[in-house]
Amino acid sequence: MPTKLVGFNNDSITSFDRLENNAWSQTSTVTPLANNTSYFGYHIDLAINAPDGDLEYMAVGAPYSDKSGSANIGLVYIYSKTVGS
Repeated sequence: MPTKLVGFNNDSITSFDRLENNAWSQTSTVTPLANNTSYFGYHIDLAINAPDGDLEYMAVGAPYSDKSGSANIGLVYIYSKTVGS
């Protein structure tokens, strides 16, 4: 059974951890820097540390993001675990 779950809804990412009683506990919510309709979270890739199951990195795609005057060029956001969290 998975110990991590990541969901996408309305331009935000929410992550959950499975508890010992098989319930899910929300651990974080991530939103893009700008409030837009970029489809932030449409693509997600996780790097999980195998021995302890901790989420180390998360790559989040936003295929319809605008950048430097180019419409819908797309962006990828990379998040890393904060030490001590």
